[in-house]
Amino acid sequence: MILLDTNILIYASDITSPFHAASKLLRDNGLKGETQLSITPQVLLEFFAVVTSQKRTANPIEPQKALEEIEKYFKAQNIFKIYPNEKTLLKLIDLERKYSIKG
Repeated sequence: MILLDTNILIYASDITSPFHAASKLLRDNGLKGETQLSITPQVLLEFFAVVTSQKRTANPIEPQKALEEIEKYFKAQNIFKIYPNEKTLLKLIDLERKYSIKG
């Protein structure tokens, strides 16, 4: 399973990005259930903050369009939603120790 990050969503929505085609393909395959994807509310909130800001992107979009994108991910039956809780950070620490994640 692939956890979508904010950059992938941004690139998928920005046709001028050099990463647009690959990001859009990944996203579309996830929406169709051909690739297992997951997403977190934080990623969706970051996406909104970036794509609607003239200070953060060269091609900002209208808030309504950004909300439509967010709704598409949120309602997608084939994209698994990960909701953090009080145990999330502890699980992250355990996973890092188990797999020695490199940043």
